Amino acid sequence: MAQTPLSLSAAYILTPAGVTAGQLDKAFAASDSVNGNSFVSSGKDMLIAYNTDMGAQTFGIQSAPDQFGRFANITYSMAAGAFAAVIITSASIYTQPSGLVLLTSSSANVKFLVIQGA
Repeated sequence: MAQTPLSLSAAYILTPAGVTAGQLDKAFAASDSVNGNSFVSSGKDMLIAYNTDMGAQTFGIQSAPDQFGRFANITYSMAAGAFAAVIITSASIYTQPSGLVLLTSSSANVKFLVIQGA
């Protein structure tokens, strides 16, 4: 199955010039609970997951095998209305050899936002 790619948002570095209206706005994307989602790792990414459902939902991050072939997949349960934030670096075992980070979710009510360079 091919994962649904997520759009990426760049982190904004504040300057003395300030910001204009809308410049810091970011949009969450509905997760694909059938095919999964993926994004290309920049080396330092922040994944924010948001459970918009009335009940608990889960999301997962698929690990790549370490030098011994072991996996450490993560499945995280979020309460209704909860947010979760994870920083994924290039050195983590959650970046696949292809450079992709692979995500799963229990429902399309889980929304993802990926901020690169965080």
